[in-house]
Amino acid sequence: KTADTAADGRFTIRGIAPGNYRVFAWEDIEPFAYFDPQVLKSYEAQGKVVRIQENSKDTVEVTIIPAI
Repeated sequence: KTADTAADGRFTIRGIAPGNYRVFAWEDIEPFAYFDPQVLKSYEAQGKVVRIQENSKDTVEVTIIPAI
């Protein structure tokens, strides 16, 4: 799933199934490039690992990945 940030940098993503995920915050990325496994692999270390549990409401702080 994707989300755009508000002016204060906050975002909300709803309807995520329980599981482990990696959150990325790109300043700019080519549309749908995140579906490419090679693209994700090149940014993997910059993603934030998140574990979502049923009915959870979590806060995650991520660092922006600068546009290339």
